Amino acid sequence: MYRLITLIAFFALSVGTTLTAQNVSERNPPTVTPTQYFQSRLEKLYVAINQKENNNISRYETDLLGMMRTHIETAQTSTEKKKYSKRMEEILTSFEGFSFITAEKDAADAHLALLEEFLAMLN
Repeated sequence: MYRLITLIAFFALSVGTTLTAQNVSERNPPTVTPTQYFQSRLEKLYVAINQKENNNISRYETDLLGMMRTHIETAQTSTEKKKYSKRMEEILTSFEGFSFITAEKDAADAHLALLEEFLAMLN
């Protein structure tokens, strides 16, 4: 009887430890580089535009522009990326007053191409 209770307690402890480890791994996703994150947000923006999900379009557009600003600010101090900083600033400036939600298809396509160009400079 004592062995049965010990076995059940051990099993319960093992299950609890496994569940805790899963919860921790879900809270701490694998490290994603800024380039990978930018690319994933851009891909999600494409989907949101195709599905006409205005809330998601706005969210991903805001995320991408914020990431662009942050990258430009940090690129100013990096000699390796200084060669791209002028073009990156031009791309960011082109988004002033622009919104994918209200843009015509040609303008939206042109701005998506600019985001793709920015992504290519991140690599």
